Amino acid sequence: MKQPDAMLRILETEASGGAADPDVAIANIASLLERLDPKANGYEKDVADLLAIGACIWALSKRVG
Repeated sequence: MKQPDAMLRILETEASGGAADPDVAIANIASLLERLDPKANGYEKDVADLLAIGACIWALSKRVG
């Protein structure tokens, strides 16, 4: 999925009430991390990106709740 399409789908998902609770979102990220192939090109960047997303969700959830 191209980035503009992904951004639009994210906004649509949130608007329709489909946003996951922070704990579920973090569990989903952990699941994605588990499924990554450490031998694949870009593995380290994918791990770093997903960890940064998880950290963002965690930080935002602490501010809100």
